[in-house]
Amino acid sequence: MLKPSERLPALTSVWLPDLMRLNDNVTPAGQTAGFLGQQGETERFVGDPALPNYEIEGLSAREGLDRLRMDRRRDLLQQFETGLSSISKAGKVDSWDRLSQQAFDLITSGTARAAFDLSNARGGQYTFKVQASAVADSLDEFEKIIAHFRLRLVLFRFQNMQKDPRAIQELATADFRPVFGEPHEFLLDRFLGSTSPGANFSIGCGLGVMITMETIAPLTLPTDQSRRLAVRLQSVELTFNPRQRDESVTV
Repeated sequence: MLKPSERLPALTSVWLPDLMRLNDNVTPAGQTAGFLGQQGETERFVGDPALPNYEIEGLSAREGLDRLRMDRRRDLLQQFETGLSSISKAGKVDSWDRLSQQAFDLITSGTARAAFDLSNARGGQYTFKVQASAVADSLDEFEKIIAHFRLRLVLFRFQNMQKDPRAIQELATADFRPVFGEPHEFLLDRFLGSTSPGANFSIGCGLGVMITMETIAPLTLPTDQSRRLAVRLQSVELTFNPRQRDESVTV
């Protein structure tokens, strides 16, 4: 079997009418291009060329496709190729390929997923700052009542997706005692981060802060007299400074 010509027009090597077969499952060897590969294969046309109505599929225009329509299609193809050539020369194709590769890398590298994975946040310094004062009928009343309470600033992690504040895990806490009639600043400053190199800090179902006021001793107030104690919050601020990223660490 000869290799088809690379200089002459197409169909310089054809096979008629069909492959020889011993049966439906056995085809004798020597009927393919072998080591020449797919490019060396001959064109095979199935059918008996001796028949008066024999026709090779694909070598004639289909019904309804006349010469005028063929010429219009060829002109349209040439216009498309000309336009594509000008786009290629302008470097737009290279830009498109580069953007396509970047989009592919964005999906496959996992970098974007890691950046938006809030369940494993980057560790860092959390600072919970509160400016507060105490309000009471008098300083003496304030001292009597406040002794029965414990006030805390708390940084915590939710334990369920419903964000129920009754189901939390405390991560950091700081006691504070407001001053009667005078605003003072109270601070909870804590670093939260993973101890494993390259790993993020798990925030689970989310982080939160709160100010708690808990009873630590029984308190009985006279029913015939009004007593009041309030903690007035002038400002509340939460800041986060991420840990410096070590780009040399790989996981």
